[in-house]
Amino acid sequence: YLNYKFAQLSFFLQNDIKHEHDAKEKSVFSIENYAERTKMNLKSEPDHLQSSVFLKGKRKEDFIEMQEKLTDLIEEYGENKEILLLVLPHCTQVNKRYRERFKKFNPDFEDLDLDRVEYTFVETLKQTYSIHPSVKVVNALPYLQQVDQLYSPLYFTNDPHLNQTGNRCISRLLKGILEKGK
Repeated sequence: YLNYKFAQLSFFLQNDIKHEHDAKEKSVFSIENYAERTKMNLKSEPDHLQSSVFLKGKRKEDFIEMQEKLTDLIEEYGENKEILLLVLPHCTQVNKRYRERFKKFNPDFEDLDLDRVEYTFVETLKQTYSIHPSVKVVNALPYLQQVDQLYSPLYFTNDPHLNQTGNRCISRLLKGILEKGK
């Protein structure tokens, strides 16, 4: 019985994963093809993105908890080591095209200042870790905004994650930072 149930579950999971991958790869934006998890998250918390970027409400509490855990890690394992905190922006911060897509899910979506290069999440990280000389906070937003104009798109059409081009760009950014540090 269990083998039968696991086989059924495996079949459905494989099909869900394949559907998600196929939808990501489609070149035409469509609400129907957009990542289901993103649509669900937007329905359950419409202002999640703005709250995360500008540290408001529950997201501020989440940030404080993350920061405490990160500080513990740095203090426990980071002595005499260089630490790089790379902050990857949400696609809506990079280009207006991505913000317009999100407005189709949520007409009340406000994109005020989402493309601002220095924003609360990054500013707070930089301020917190400025007392740790071995910690460097890197905001990838200005780099991705610039590169998105040249190598557009950097994100999947129907998913808010970096596509292959976007990941290559992040690899180049990291390589440049690491080579400077040698």
